[in-house]
Amino acid sequence: MKESSPLKWPDGWTRTLPEKQRTQSQWKKSHGFYLDSLESELKRMGMIAAVLTINTRGDRDPGVAVWFSRKKEEDFSWRGDLGISNPYPSLDDVDRAYYSLTKLYHPDTGSKADVTIFHRITDARAKAKRWVNRQEGNSFDYSIGADAFKEARLNIAALANSIRYLRGLERCGTSQIMEKTFEGFKQLSEGIHVEHATAS
Repeated sequence: MKESSPLKWPDGWTRTLPEKQRTQSQWKKSHGFYLDSLESELKRMGMIAAVLTINTRGDRDPGVAVWFSRKKEEDFSWRGDLGISNPYPSLDDVDRAYYSLTKLYHPDTGSKADVTIFHRITDARAKAKRWVNRQEGNSFDYSIGADAFKEARLNIAALANSIRYLRGLERCGTSQIMEKTFEGFKQLSEGIHVEHATAS
């Protein structure tokens, strides 16, 4: 899992005031141990890419937030709409395919101007870019933040434990509840673009 600094807190999540943050004496493992636990829990849940945003060590804010994407039923109709045969296109491939089609179908300039087809390929381009960004680990659909504890490693442990308990819903046969819970973790459809991420 990648780590990125500074902390990127999820939109709409309230922060814990410093005087309300607590310790957890039972959690004695290292930062790396809890990071590995978090990554394992996310993988068990179908994670395809994730990054932990965290402030640099020594910063007074111990909050952490994990941004991730999960495997899901994908609509790959964008490949056909854009005429892309490469199963793993790059963003450049998507743009090249899109621009070659807009020359034909753009309502103002295309030789075969068709507003319906133009809107379809524009929508296909947006879907393709979201897919490529998730596959490359540059964009994420979900985020969960934790800052209830006074140390970043404890907040990482809290994330790992929270996801473990969420997965318990699926094991109990109530996966619909888990999916509804994940709706609350969704970010904007474009997700977050994390720059300067370093491998952990």
